[in-house]
Amino acid sequence: LIMKDFLIYLCLPPYLAQWYANDCNQVHNRDNKTCPREIYRFPTPVVPVRNSQESGVIQTHLQKQPVEGPQPVPDNATIAIVIPSFPYKPVEYYNYVPRVGLEHLEDTIRNRFQVELYDDIHEARRITPKARIDLLISAWMEDHCIEDDDTNFRTLLKIYQRRREAYLKACRAKKSKKSL
Repeated sequence: LIMKDFLIYLCLPPYLAQWYANDCNQVHNRDNKTCPREIYRFPTPVVPVRNSQESGVIQTHLQKQPVEGPQPVPDNATIAIVIPSFPYKPVEYYNYVPRVGLEHLEDTIRNRFQVELYDDIHEARRITPKARIDLLISAWMEDHCIEDDDTNFRTLLKIYQRRREAYLKACRAKKSKKSL
């Protein structure tokens, strides 16, 4: 008996769907001798990492299917995520995540992405302060199997710049508070 996977669909920007799929793939393959390094393409299902923030969000919001039945796959979906089974929420019965849960899941993925992008680029710039930011972003995209196109590159660059500016602003505020 082969059980059919239950899936949830998110409408993430392509770079974010690609990053998340690669992140899950790397963890699931960490004990293997090799790991596929390919850009994610919808509708291939992605299995979330056990005990991850994303799994916790899914578990929190899992419900039984509403009477109306399953929702159709959104036209603009960019990623399919397998709903895991949890001890007190077996997937055979709990296989529906309401809209608010999907939004929470999207926010969790987006926040973790932004932290990882900023931390990795910031650390690379700390080690090699004169490194070109465009090369660091392109290398980061390659490392995380994100398609290297102009839209993705500009988006990641802008995300990094905004996070960096927020960090520097907080540092300046902290410094001025100390000098009072």
